[in-house]
Amino acid sequence: MRSFEKLFICILASQQLVCLAARANASPTDEHKIWNSDHVRMIAGGENIKSNTAGTLSLTESAIAFVSPHGRATIERSKLTSVSWSEVRLEEGGTAGLIGRKAMPLLAAVAQSSVKLLAIEYRDDKNAYHGMVFQMSKSEASYLPRIFELKESSSATDSPSPACELNQHASTAMLFEKPTAEDSTVPAVYQTLAYEQLSKRIQEHAGTAQFMRSGDHASVAECPTYRLSLSLKDFQGGNVVFRALAGPLGMFSGLTSLSAQARLQDNQGNVLFNENFKVSQRGDSDSLAVTDRIAKKIADKLKTTSAQRQ
Repeated sequence: MRSFEKLFICILASQQLVCLAARANASPTDEHKIWNSDHVRMIAGGENIKSNTAGTLSLTESAIAFVSPHGRATIERSKLTSVSWSEVRLEEGGTAGLIGRKAMPLLAAVAQSSVKLLAIEYRDDKNAYHGMVFQMSKSEASYLPRIFELKESSSATDSPSPACELNQHASTAMLFEKPTAEDSTVPAVYQTLAYEQLSKRIQEHAGTAQFMRSGDHASVAECPTYRLSLSLKDFQGGNVVFRALAGPLGMFSGLTSLSAQARLQDNQGNVLFNENFKVSQRGDSDSLAVTDRIAKKIADKLKTTSAQRQ
């Protein structure tokens, strides 16, 4: 009987210890959620989560978390450097909706939905720049700035990189600098979107060059073999109503368009390319697809250079 009592007490003590350990190691998302939504789609970002994944976005006093059947991403709020917003109008109905809009142009005015894009920019433990872009309804997004005090802010800038000395041994790495906007037409959300979409394409098709993010404090990033910079300009949002009413002319006008200047330079000062890329996009998700088309063009160009042909 006594041995049973001792065993019973020991089990209780172990349970209590396990419980205390779990509380001590609780993640930020185990805190009380200030706000959450089950109707959010992650458009880009998220290292281990597939793009365009639906899931739940929640916010606590210390973290932002996105959870989906395909993975989970948690960002400490102390790591955030910027939060920005943009509104886009998406055409609905797929192929049937497209045919309907062509047959009844005025249908284009109502066969759309307005959604909000939320971009969060943050730094990891190595100070490397990251971004995540989420899509949600206007009604749910309207609560975020007021309740969570996530006001739109200017992105932090990286400190100038030290100049590479000619006799310094350089690793075979390519550093992708944080994008900039040449004019006020480009929303901050699209800068984050372009960076993450191009980062993904570079890593999917990378050769021997190691991919490094802007601001990374790792020693290999101090003097990379290659440095890629990106500047966006001339963003023009599409007008689905105009396209529908313009008839055949709608194939060439009222489109979403974006230009980007991409420059790749090695650590000896040689410019491998410095080109302007411009795309126009029409379709049910034109405003969201335009940055990925830019990313694809630049990634294809990179394949022809020594950065990915070593």
